[in-house]
Amino acid sequence: MIDSSSIPFHQHTANGKKGAPAAEGNDAGPRCMRRSRSGLTTKIDAFVDDNGLPIILKITAGQTHDRRSAADMLDAIGEAQILLADRTYDSDALRVKLHERGAWANVKPVPHRVKIPQFSSSVYRQRKLVERFFNKLKHFRVVATRFEKQAANYFALIKLAAIRIWLRNYESMTSVTSYTLTVEKLSREDSPKIELL
Repeated sequence: MIDSSSIPFHQHTANGKKGAPAAEGNDAGPRCMRRSRSGLTTKIDAFVDDNGLPIILKITAGQTHDRRSAADMLDAIGEAQILLADRTYDSDALRVKLHERGAWANVKPVPHRVKIPQFSSSVYRQRKLVERFFNKLKHFRVVATRFEKQAANYFALIKLAAIRIWLRNYESMTSVTSYTLTVEKLSREDSPKIELL
C-alpha cells in the first residue's frame, strides 16, 4: 500500500539558512519545502505492508506529484504481490512496470479513463491501513506540524516516530511475560524477591 500526506510548516520554520545539505535520499533540496494550496508544506510518502507498518518512507516538497515520487518506492514490490493505491497513482506505466515484475496494481482508476483496467473494490478496502498509519504518525506533534528547518532533521524525526509505531505493534502482539514482585516481611537485612511467572 502506498500513499502520501502533506505536512504544514510552522511559521518560524520557513526562515532557515539557505544552501544546507539535503536529506539523504531526497532530491527536493536541503529544506524539502514548496508552496502548495495550503501554504508551505512537505509531503511524506509511505509504503506500508499488510499490517500497516512502514517499509519505505520518503519526504518530498509539498507540490510534488505522488506518482513521480513513488517511482523509486515501487522496487520493494515483488512477484505475486498487490499494490493498493488511490487514483493519484493511476497510470498505465505503473501497471506495466508491476506486471513485468509479476505483481498486480489494484489502483482505483480515474473517472475519465477510456480503457478501464481491472479493479477490485473489496481488495481496495484494505487501503485503510495506510491511512491509519498516517493517523498514527500524526499523533506525534513533531511530525504533524513541521518545526525543523532542515529536511534531514525532520526526516529523522519521522523515522523515530515510525520506529515507535513498529515497536508499539510488536509490543501489543507478543505475549508479555509477567513479573511479580513478592514482598515478604521486609527488614533491614531482607530484600524483595523477584519471581518469574
